[in-house]
Amino acid sequence: MLRSEIIAQMPKIELHCHLDGSLSLNCIKQCAKNDNVWIPLQDNEILRRAQAPTTTKTLLEYLNRFDFVLPLLQTYQNLEIAAFDVAQQASMDNVKYIEIRFAPMQHLQKNLSLEEAIEAVLAGCERAEESFDLKINLLICGLKQEKLNQLEKLPALFDRVINEHLVGFDLAGDELNYPIKSFESLLNSAKGNGLRLTLHAGECPHCAQNIKDAIRLGAQRIGHGVCAKDFSESEL
Repeated sequence: MLRSEIIAQMPKIELHCHLDGSLSLNCIKQCAKNDNVWIPLQDNEILRRAQAPTTTKTLLEYLNRFDFVLPLLQTYQNLEIAAFDVAQQASMDNVKYIEIRFAPMQHLQKNLSLEEAIEAVLAGCERAEESFDLKINLLICGLKQEKLNQLEKLPALFDRVINEHLVGFDLAGDELNYPIKSFESLLNSAKGNGLRLTLHAGECPHCAQNIKDAIRLGAQRIGHGVCAKDFSESEL
């Protein structure tokens, strides 16, 4: 078995990293300070609320952990800091290429535009590339539980924010109540814009069909996909 110190030294690629699920303790505290927010918790309790538990009963219970840090990621400054922080952590683990994904619609509570939210994260990524031996690209996410007419605004952002680091489109979130087949028109629009698709699918029990539908709708990669075990290779 490889020892942890050997694994740490190995160069690595990280293709599935959620910005708002990957912040360090120091970053969370810095973002709170920037927003003049006092978090009346000990460090271990902050981490407990921000990190996914080792066991969960439902996907939604797991996703609730994102709600703790999202209020702190509503300004250009904090989004830029967060992107840099995630990249810095990756570099410390000897990651050489990382794709960071985030849902810009989750970061508009303090009047940022969708474009500004994306530009802030891109700025943090670009600063990190200048600081570390690391290549960073960005995936834009929509959340399945959002209103479809709002999600339909996302593919056009790739035409309005022109940047070589924007490389793909994702749908994440509550797949049990919002199956991937419900978003066929949205995904066709994204493909029509030339976007590459990496879709969350098959994350929770009884959601295996979402994997097959995601592939049918053009996904080049599947996020999580643990229910793929329910199919033979030929069935996929």
